[in-house]
Amino acid sequence: PQQQQQQASGAQQQQVDQQQGQQQAAASNGQQQQPRPQKHKLVASVPPAVPPGFRPPAGGLVFQHAVMNLPASAVEFLDAFHGAFDPDTWRGRLPLVHVYTFMKNEREQEVIARVEAALGGKLGEPPQIHT
Repeated sequence: PQQQQQQASGAQQQQVDQQQGQQQAAASNGQQQQPRPQKHKLVASVPPAVPPGFRPPAGGLVFQHAVMNLPASAVEFLDAFHGAFDPDTWRGRLPLVHVYTFMKNEREQEVIARVEAALGGKLGEPPQIHT
């Protein structure tokens, strides 16, 4: 991050130097140049997705809902759930997965077939479909 900030400040200094050179050249030619607004580069640091030192508990994390809010591609990511639940940890009901998708000129059965193919098996109960 410090090196990026140094590079950014170096680039800003070059831009200022170029503007001053252009203004001096215009002044020597008898032309008056309008000052240009300075452009600022935003430099931000993003915290890591997983905090340093974090270790999931034995058996993984237990959760109740997963929301897959990527309508164009959510079904394609369902394979991440296949085999992801340790039976010793997940006693009882598995989490409810909310999948948002588009019906691409398909019937409901075709969408269900895409979901089942991504999961690698049949659904245990009929899904709730909202149109």
